[in-house]
Amino acid sequence: MKACVLSSYNSDALEITKGILASFGCELMINTVVPCDLIICPDYEKKLTHTEIGLSRLGAFVFHPSLLPAYKGKGCIKAQYKAGETKGGASWFIATDKFDSGPVVWSGAASINTEIPPKIYYKNSILPLLSDGLKHLLHEAVHA
Repeated sequence: MKACVLSSYNSDALEITKGILASFGCELMINTVVPCDLIICPDYEKKLTHTEIGLSRLGAFVFHPSLLPAYKGKGCIKAQYKAGETKGGASWFIATDKFDSGPVVWSGAASINTEIPPKIYYKNSILPLLSDGLKHLLHEAVHA
């Protein structure tokens, strides 16, 4: 399976994504969109075009560190902290031509303790959800 991975950062999310895709035997194309089986965006801050999405046989999947549709957009974790939320989480959704608005295909919840800095919450609670959700999506893709 060929996977295009799009990331705006050289991040833990990107490294986790690459490791999981490799464990599923995927051929990886990093930060380029070519005809492929799926597009994975673990931390991509650009909107995919209709043409880019169309290059993927199974679709383009985007990770977002909130339980969509709540807290769309950049800075959503800080917004959850500011609002005093005690329940957060993460979502994988199918990319469309609008930001953070495609159908959610996987989500997982996490408790927010505002005594813990947002970066630690992201590392300890959100990144494991990225991993769990991506493994679920890949399992579904392999058996599609």
